Amino acid sequence: MVAPEESETSEIPSLGSAERTTKHILVVDDEPQIRNLFGKYLESERFTVDLAEDGHEAWRKLANMDCDCILLDLRMPGMSGPELYELIKEISEALAFKAVFVTGDTVSAGMRDFIAATGIPVVAKPFRMAELLRTIHEL
Repeated sequence: MVAPEESETSEIPSLGSAERTTKHILVVDDEPQIRNLFGKYLESERFTVDLAEDGHEAWRKLANMDCDCILLDLRMPGMSGPELYELIKEISEALAFKAVFVTGDTVSAGMRDFIAATGIPVVAKPFRMAELLRTIHEL
């Protein structure tokens, strides 16, 4: 993953500040550096951000909050990203379609099959933050 460059952000369609401040994103990633980087970057882009270090914490947070997007790491200890996604899908198809998978594992057959079956957007590590932001805007 690469930090945003000034020229990259100019390529991203700009949303009005009133609309952008209402967007609430849940970042679910077991790696603290990545989780915190996402949080700081997205807050600088005027999103409201909540962080969860694993699927269990994310599940608890989702019970008490509304969000517009879930950035979901697929490889986590405990409850994996696919397990959390399936739980979310059971309670709300609409919420499941607000997910964006973030993963470094797009080569294993099982993960490729899972991703393809869901139809959910994927941002493969490593990536540029502008790519992540574009994907969020496309939801």
